[in-house]
Amino acid sequence: MLRVRAVVAARSWRGLRTSVRAAAAVPVKNEPILSFSEGSSERDELLKALDALKGATEEIPCVVGDEHVWTSDVRYQLSPFNHSHKVAKFCYADKELINKAILASVAARREWDLTPVQDRAQVLFKAADVISGPRRAEILAKTMIGQGKTVIQAEIDAAPELIDFFRFNAKHAIELETQQPLDAEGSTNTMLYRGLEGFVAAVAPFNFTAIGGNLAGTPALMGNVVLWKPSDAAMSASYAVYRILRECGLPPNIIQFLPADGPVFGDTVTSSEHLAGINFTGSVPTFKRLWRQVGQNLDTYRNFPRLAGECGGKNFHFVHKSADVQSVVTGTIRSAFEYGGQKCSACSRMYVPDSLWPQIKQGLLDIHKDMRVGDPVEDFNTFFSAVIDEKSFARNKKWLGHAKSSPSLKVIAGGNCDGSKGYFVEPTIIETTDPQEAIMSEEIFGPVLTVYVYPENEYKEVLQLIDNTSPYALTGAVFAQDQSVIDEAATVLRNAAGNYYVNDKSTGSIVAQQPFGGARASGTNDKPGGPHYVLRWTSPQVVKQTHVPLRDWRIRTLLVVTLRLYEFMSVGKCSGVNPAGIVNEKLLSDYLHHVFPSTKQGPAVASLRKPLGFQDLGSHLESLLSEGEPIEDSKDQPVEGRLGPQPVVLDHTSGFEGLLFVDDDLLGVIGHSNFSSIRATTCVYKGKWAYEVLISSQGLMQIGWCTLNCRFNQEEGVGDTPDSYAYDGNRVRKWNVTTTNYGKSWAAGDIVSCLIDLDEGTITFCLNGQSLGTAFTDIKTGPGVAYFPAISLSFKESVAFNFGSRPLRYPFSCSVCYLPLQNPPASELTKAHKLLGYIKNVLCTAIDVQDDRLVQKDCSLWRLHGEPTILITLAHIFNHFAPLMCKVYLVEDVLMNFLLGILEGGGSVDEHPLIQQLMDLFWLLMEDYEVNECLKQLMMSLLRAYRFSPIIPDLGFQIHYLRLTTAILHHEKSRKYLLNNRSTFDVLRSVVFFYIKTPLRVKEAGLEELIPTTWWPTHFDKEGKDEREPKDESADERLRRRAYERGCQRLKKRIEVVEELQVQILRLLLNNKDKSTGEASRYIFLNKFRKFLQENASNRGHPTALCPPEYMVCFLHRLITAVRTCWDEGNRKNPGSVRSEEAYVPPQLFYNGKVDYFDLQRLGGLLSHLKKTLKDDLASKANIIIDPAEIQSTSMDDLDEDEESGAAQRPFGAAAMGGALARPSWLSSPTLGRANRFLSTAAVSLMTPRRPLSQPEKVKVRTLTVEQRTEEDIEGSHGNDGLLLGRPHEEPEQPVADKSLLEIVDGIVMMYNLSVHQQLGKMVVVADDVHEYAVALKDTDEKIARCPARRADILEELQKSQKVFSEKLNHLSRRLAWINATIYSKEKMLDVYWLLCVCIRTIEHADNTSSLFAFAPEFYLNVAMNAYSALKNYFSPANSMDELPGYEETLAKLAAILAKHFADPRIVGTDIKDSLMQALASYVCYPQSLRAVERIPEEQRVAMMRNLLAPYEQRPWAQTNWILVRLWRGCGFGYRYTRLPHLLKTKPEDANLPSLQKPCPSLLLQRHMAELLSMDKDMAASFLNSVLNQLNWAFSEFIGMIQEIQQAAERPERNFVDTRQLKVCATCFDLSVSLLRVLEMTVTLVPEIFLDWSRPSAELLLRRLAQLLNQVLNRVTAEKNLFDRVVNLRLPGLESVDHYPILVAVTGILVRILVDGDRQGISRAASVLLSDPCFQLHSIQHLLGEGVEPSSSSAGAATSTARPVVGSLGSSVAPPIPSAAGNSGSSERKHFSLHAYTDYISEEEKHKVELMLTFLTEESKQAAASTAPTCEEDLCPICYAHSISAVFKPCSHKSCKACINQHLMNNKDCFFCKATITGVEDYSKPATS
Repeated sequence: MLRVRAVVAARSWRGLRTSVRAAAAVPVKNEPILSFSEGSSERDELLKALDALKGATEEIPCVVGDEHVWTSDVRYQLSPFNHSHKVAKFCYADKELINKAILASVAARREWDLTPVQDRAQVLFKAADVISGPRRAEILAKTMIGQGKTVIQAEIDAAPELIDFFRFNAKHAIELETQQPLDAEGSTNTMLYRGLEGFVAAVAPFNFTAIGGNLAGTPALMGNVVLWKPSDAAMSASYAVYRILRECGLPPNIIQFLPADGPVFGDTVTSSEHLAGINFTGSVPTFKRLWRQVGQNLDTYRNFPRLAGECGGKNFHFVHKSADVQSVVTGTIRSAFEYGGQKCSACSRMYVPDSLWPQIKQGLLDIHKDMRVGDPVEDFNTFFSAVIDEKSFARNKKWLGHAKSSPSLKVIAGGNCDGSKGYFVEPTIIETTDPQEAIMSEEIFGPVLTVYVYPENEYKEVLQLIDNTSPYALTGAVFAQDQSVIDEAATVLRNAAGNYYVNDKSTGSIVAQQPFGGARASGTNDKPGGPHYVLRWTSPQVVKQTHVPLRDWRIRTLLVVTLRLYEFMSVGKCSGVNPAGIVNEKLLSDYLHHVFPSTKQGPAVASLRKPLGFQDLGSHLESLLSEGEPIEDSKDQPVEGRLGPQPVVLDHTSGFEGLLFVDDDLLGVIGHSNFSSIRATTCVYKGKWAYEVLISSQGLMQIGWCTLNCRFNQEEGVGDTPDSYAYDGNRVRKWNVTTTNYGKSWAAGDIVSCLIDLDEGTITFCLNGQSLGTAFTDIKTGPGVAYFPAISLSFKESVAFNFGSRPLRYPFSCSVCYLPLQNPPASELTKAHKLLGYIKNVLCTAIDVQDDRLVQKDCSLWRLHGEPTILITLAHIFNHFAPLMCKVYLVEDVLMNFLLGILEGGGSVDEHPLIQQLMDLFWLLMEDYEVNECLKQLMMSLLRAYRFSPIIPDLGFQIHYLRLTTAILHHEKSRKYLLNNRSTFDVLRSVVFFYIKTPLRVKEAGLEELIPTTWWPTHFDKEGKDEREPKDESADERLRRRAYERGCQRLKKRIEVVEELQVQILRLLLNNKDKSTGEASRYIFLNKFRKFLQENASNRGHPTALCPPEYMVCFLHRLITAVRTCWDEGNRKNPGSVRSEEAYVPPQLFYNGKVDYFDLQRLGGLLSHLKKTLKDDLASKANIIIDPAEIQSTSMDDLDEDEESGAAQRPFGAAAMGGALARPSWLSSPTLGRANRFLSTAAVSLMTPRRPLSQPEKVKVRTLTVEQRTEEDIEGSHGNDGLLLGRPHEEPEQPVADKSLLEIVDGIVMMYNLSVHQQLGKMVVVADDVHEYAVALKDTDEKIARCPARRADILEELQKSQKVFSEKLNHLSRRLAWINATIYSKEKMLDVYWLLCVCIRTIEHADNTSSLFAFAPEFYLNVAMNAYSALKNYFSPANSMDELPGYEETLAKLAAILAKHFADPRIVGTDIKDSLMQALASYVCYPQSLRAVERIPEEQRVAMMRNLLAPYEQRPWAQTNWILVRLWRGCGFGYRYTRLPHLLKTKPEDANLPSLQKPCPSLLLQRHMAELLSMDKDMAASFLNSVLNQLNWAFSEFIGMIQEIQQAAERPERNFVDTRQLKVCATCFDLSVSLLRVLEMTVTLVPEIFLDWSRPSAELLLRRLAQLLNQVLNRVTAEKNLFDRVVNLRLPGLESVDHYPILVAVTGILVRILVDGDRQGISRAASVLLSDPCFQLHSIQHLLGEGVEPSSSSAGAATSTARPVVGSLGSSVAPPIPSAAGNSGSSERKHFSLHAYTDYISEEEKHKVELMLTFLTEESKQAAASTAPTCEEDLCPICYAHSISAVFKPCSHKSCKACINQHLMNNKDCFFCKATITGVEDYSKPATS
């Protein structure tokens, strides 16, 4: 009888439960209320905020998504106490806009609802912190001015209450996740707290800023989308709250900010089918109206809407005769009159016994006369201010009139009102004789208190009266000392108030202390501020998952397996075998005894064994498995020395501090606050114990042990308390209150073993199995002391614990006797090993039926044929083996090691087919769910093993695990399952396999064996650069270098083995032919790949959710290799297609919607905008019609992908906790646990006809998610072009490649843009370190050589330094070899170069589509520029760019792209435009790339120069100017230097900077510039006018800044100069110099622009030029001037500021116009220069050092009096140093002279300066002799420098020609009368007698 196989999977269902286990312990306290006392910081901040708002009017739009909308219905918020002040201008949303907001919100709802509640809560936590801190004053000020609150009332409301709402609701929401139903055996139950399906309308009141924030914020917190209608009278403060929420990470469309007319808003939202709830605070009539509308529209809605409302009250104070009078008086005054009685809870009726009334009345009147009512901003002592608006004022005025006229009412205080300036109502106290008077039952909402005096003995009747008088039941208070009366009142008034106070006022509820709300007409009493309020906005879902597979109604037996085997044998998989062919009984018995040997039977009695057949095999196998098994498994038995549950996990209920994310298995943890701690659930008090920690990041962490007495906080963690001990490998220290050095540095991928010996009292740590030595001795032990594993970690750091749930990676031998904290599954482990042994016996045994004997064979040759005997035998084994293989410990310890053993023999994976056979066997003999779980655990184990394997010389571990992974993926069915299983082998996890980590510890990695000889550059040129081929390299150096290079080659070859295996894995995943078992692997991988890109592209603010860039780099290179291989294979099959060397991405992918680019920017702007504006071009050029419904559903500021599915991921919460608080991704978790975050993407597919398109037909697009895409959608069929639908006419018809490969290539480009380029730049730091240490070592060697023999002390120190530098260089050079092999090798360089060429060709093809070019994503241009930069800066000098194939042609193509597109009007993004401009600026700095620019077609060159010469206004001109300067550098006066003369002795920070390249002027581009400026007079005038304007601005700014710096230096106290100010100052100086050089270039190339006065603007331009040159000269050359003093300070940051660069630039211009020109030009230039009032001849003499007295030539005077200036870091600036070349040794700086710069200025140039000086000296003498004195009346009234020479028409005002001409270039109105000038005529003064 066959035994029944029990199939029970004991898996815990946690997939839908949150992974944040520390949620319930988020510490939240009520925000303290600040005092705002005189002199306090909070008072000062508030006063500043109030001053900023006085008289100001804020403009507040409607906000839908990211779109700010203004309608025609404009309104104003007025200040209540000064209604002439318009606080805010806003507009009402109309019905159309409200409906648009509804649709946008509903589209975004699903994604937001799926966002983990912890992520949503972080938005509120962050907002609360922001309001508590930097924005507190702003919110308070807006509440005070806009809502008329006093400082303390605004503080209570807008700060603590709003903060408490946000914090406590977030806390309650997180805690709600822990409230889960009970589980039953075999199943788990999960409660999902979903948001409501639809939107919530939040209608807010004016009286509390906090309420508005809560009404909108709490539903959003719970996963809802909200339409927030703020109160008109609280608009400013509400908008501030909304903006803070958005700034703190709230995504667009979650809360729509919609000021609106109440009825319009109500009618619109209640008529929408999507209404899910209304959250309301306001009046009863409004709430009733909404309720009625909802009731009338119930058939419209998809759900029954939730209605929550709070509607005010008629709140009472009941006073008993036993009451304390003072408490009654004080409490009533505050309750009735604070905020003018405009609180919902304000007391408006009071019941007082006649015996106490006289005292209470007098007390009220005494306080009343002292109350201040007025302007709360001007007088902080104001008790309350005006009522909110005119409507409220009128209502209060009406009731005061009623009180004065009613016979039953008497006004005993106040009663007046004044609305002339503000809506002021006096605090009014009324006494009534009629308790049923209307004023006692109706809400007034103002400072009006009515008192009914009752006979003291009738208090019971009065209690009934209170309960029945008013329809409201919000708040009430009872004042009594008699406890029996208190109890009685509580019973009678049980339903009269939702918030009931005893001996306290009826106002002042505090969040989390008195949750607020009332019933009856006061509302629905949902108690916001309490723990249950959040539940109101959820729609819970219960999920039950059963883990016991449901089978047929009959019990499944092994017979079912047998039938499946016979089916397997009969379908042809085992041809030639008789399905019924079971061997004879004797042979079968021998076979079964051989496969299942009994350990109790020895060889001597083997002949006596019983015959064994299949009918007995089940019981025999059970008996064998039970041999040696203990009666009770010790797995869950208590062990001496250990306390706590099994399995051991992290204590997510109470053992933590701070905010942490814990994985589903409760073993992985990520820190999400500055410093968080958590301990395990199990402790030890005796014996020796160990656990392992898998390090996933190498930041600040303290790992070790703690006791239960340790109390951790945000500053103190493990090791910081007396009874805790920790090791920190980040800082290489051990911690126990104090800290000392210990251990080694750890890195991501290391494993730390934590050992505690409680018998000896010691704690030891091991790193990757190597002991670091005993860390602590004599630790505290004894009764009551037990130690828990514990960790403290900082933000974003992550680890995983292994307490024994998996085999320890570095187990300890029995001699050491350290036990894991968790018992291994010993019994199951024994069974698994036995069963595996039986399987091995089957594999190694064959049955020879002909000879009736058993044959031993090599198990590697075993094949799954159809022998029934073998298959049924295996079925019995798998009956027991399969359930065990669902458990991670057994999979890792038994199965993985067995499979690894199969591959140990080496050879290719294909040479080991046994693994394929075993995979077939698994799928045949195991249930699908068992295979799935087994494969999942196997792959997770391989991922962990690969990731946390140590680096050894032959990379054996990595190769071993990759080979097994490859072997498993060779199996098609297994590969498809793993690819399809999101939690197992998607791109997010599999990218781990493509990473090769860089060893931190070179010695442990065996690099000393691979590279025994080290080498580094020892020869450097004068610029500090390495000489590639030093001519004087010694023989020893040459041998060392060659030995080092051989070592590097050995290393590279070993790394290439790993890389080849990684590529094999990717090629398997890119298989598009394996369609026999469903969709091909490539298309599954492609969809996973797009999700991977989406997560990384859409979460740039979420570091924990991103693939680390170091992983991305390796993945990119392997993927490029695999894709190119597949591409070329396709090309060989289709020779007419494009080869991979010519690959590009066709432009139609960018606009046909088939590929989702998420929210990445397009060149032309937002995709939704492009679809609207270019829809006609799409139709005419690409035959694509955008669905009108799709266009209509999008807004200008929301990408259509977001709207289509509501699932596109936008970065949100980026500022929370110092970073994005997204759900941790797979890689942040070292356990690789399940990521509960689902990222859905939006993709667009096409509905195309199922017939060939004979003529181009227009097709309409529709949207598809990535999951819905099929192979046909990608590759196309039947005339459907798939991804390439919509081919533009300009695009060739030549087939490119498989369309799926095109999308992968597109993704590769995106990957490079996301983080690869940044990482390439980071890794260069190692090479930089080698260079710096090499320079330092060479310098030290030289010092040792120069050191005098007598100075042994100095020699000893130098030798120590030499040793340190050498050791460091040995380490770094080996590490650099690794990095060069893995990142900067020749092959990697070719990959980046290929990517550059792909981008260039893609851009070229897209450019050909004319307007459709705007659809191209920006990242293609970015990658083209960055890839070129990487090739030039990161891969050199190890690899030469010149060796790249077709490099010169590629350079020219890239040059053409930069030249054309930096000013392309189709490109609208500011950032990409700036990047293009900067790239072009860098391009022209290098000779090779500049020549490439010169090789582009002439038409493009001229167009580029025309764009460069456009006026500088209204565009970023600095880079343009820099480009022009670089084209000139090397041609100008004294302009042939690489570095400034005074900086030659300082080392540049980076010698590779473009600005430090040798001059390489372009005569060709200069010629183009000259032709353009010469031919186009208007362009020349506007260009030069703008250059002069910018020069005037830059130099003026520079002078202003150095004045401030000098003033700071002259103050007697120590001062700080802001480094930013210094940087800006230096920038202005550099801009001034570069602008002068552009002017020099212009005047040299096209002198007629200034000197040919037949040109309209020539004279004006020359005069302006002369004026500026004179100003610059005067400022720079004046004796003991400001410029001199600041230069002599030599401040860090102002290194470039010196006389030489600016003076030689000015000199160059002067020489050109005064020496090199023709006679007429020189004469005009001299005349203009000398006529300028600022001209001073000694400034020209200064250039040659003439005309200066020796005593004044020194800067010593300035130096001696200048005080040291303190920099921003607090260090004093060094005394001034000489700046003239060749005079560094002088104690005094010599006067500037061009003669001193013989290496920079030629003799010819100096001679021209001398000629110019002689000429100007003579001309100035003649001018002085001929100039007649001018009367002041004849001077120009504008400049007072020149005589009047022009008269304006028609107004006849006068000025000089220079002033009017300059003015008319920018303005046509008269200076004086503003009349339009129609003409200017010459003016000469009439002759007088």
